[in-house]
Amino acid sequence: MLDDAKRKMFVRLWLKGVKEEEIAKRLNIRVNMVPVYVKVLGLPPRTKRSPPNKKLSDEDLELIKEMWMDGATIKEIADYFNVHESTVLMYLHAMGLKRRVKSKCPNISKEELEKLCREGLTDKEIAEIYNTSSHCIARLRQKYGISKRILMKQRYRKKLNNIVETIINILNDKGFTTSVELREKYGIHVNRNLLNILENLIDGINYFKLRYLSTAKYSVFHTKYTNTTIIYLKGYEKKVATFLQRIMVNRDIPSGVFKHLLKANNVPKEIIELFHKLL
Repeated sequence: MLDDAKRKMFVRLWLKGVKEEEIAKRLNIRVNMVPVYVKVLGLPPRTKRSPPNKKLSDEDLELIKEMWMDGATIKEIADYFNVHESTVLMYLHAMGLKRRVKSKCPNISKEELEKLCREGLTDKEIAEIYNTSSHCIARLRQKYGISKRILMKQRYRKKLNNIVETIINILNDKGFTTSVELREKYGIHVNRNLLNILENLIDGINYFKLRYLSTAKYSVFHTKYTNTTIIYLKGYEKKVATFLQRIMVNRDIPSGVFKHLLKANNVPKEIIELFHKLL
């Protein structure tokens, strides 16, 4: 028989499609012994019915082995190398790697599974916890009537409620805030949907957006505040005017330019008037 080194080389050459004469020459054996070794080593015969649909290198074979030992499925390996699943099975068999027996679905209660889903874990992540397959977890969810879509909506509503509560607390504390502050300090991104919700929940809330920070001749506001939304409560217009004054980069500008720019940004009239008084 062949020693370990030659046996491994024989398997690689055979699976790579090397001709029998070439295999015999490289391993210094008789050509008529090649079919014998194929049978003894349990290698698949070279028939027209089941040839490999892609030749894989030695490095590919090692990677297949590593992926299999790391728990990758046959389909995942086949997709990675762009070959048929039957081809992967053939290589695994040739390398002496047996098919894994699928583990049974664990006994997970509905409450426990629903809790994990609410925490945002995917089927694959839950499967790894219980050493099972993601398909098993999906079947359990279906059995218990746990809808991932509904849970996602519930998590979104909960997150949205927390965001709204945070903004309400800020407004109650100082009367105004900006999308820059909300993003940098609280990780909150202001959008139209959020503004609509705030309008429906909070009396006296107002907002405008700084779309333009400069004119053709003058730079007025700091570029950091490009497209900044300013949210404020009625009665806190002076604080907003003070904020606008604070983010100016150039005060040596004709007052008409300020007025024109603020109007272009749809800043309320009372804030524009307060802004000019502070200059």
